[in-house]
Amino acid sequence: METSLGSGLIFLGIYGLVGIVFFTIGILLIKNRKKKEKNCTSITHGRVRESVLHKDYNVNGGWYDTGWHPVFEYTVGDETIVKESKFGNSEPQFKDGQLVTVHYNPNKHDEFYVEEEKVHRVLSYVFTAVGAISLSAGIILFIVYR
Repeated sequence: METSLGSGLIFLGIYGLVGIVFFTIGILLIKNRKKKEKNCTSITHGRVRESVLHKDYNVNGGWYDTGWHPVFEYTVGDETIVKESKFGNSEPQFKDGQLVTVHYNPNKHDEFYVEEEKVHRVLSYVFTAVGAISLSAGIILFIVYR
């Protein structure tokens, strides 16, 4: 009986911790997106200037790709803003020169989101779902093994 309770606690601990971390990241991503949607009430058209491949150094001795990040360019009045997305994909999501719809903050022009960029929304839901599933699995396994 002691072994079953110990196993149940291990499952709850591992799955629960992973679940809490993923769920929290998902909720924070959702809150961030909602805040941007609330603040970025002005709309303009912009374009994708380019997509930049980010690389990171692997501790095993080489470089590896971490994702393609689009660089957006848009104009507000006589100010041209060029900003790189914080979110990347394994392949470029946009073609260079592609037109996009930019929602920006009228009080802080470099705060924006691009309507056509879906990565932020998808990531927030994936992290939240994985977190909820993992936490639920930990609780179920704890009940089964206790």
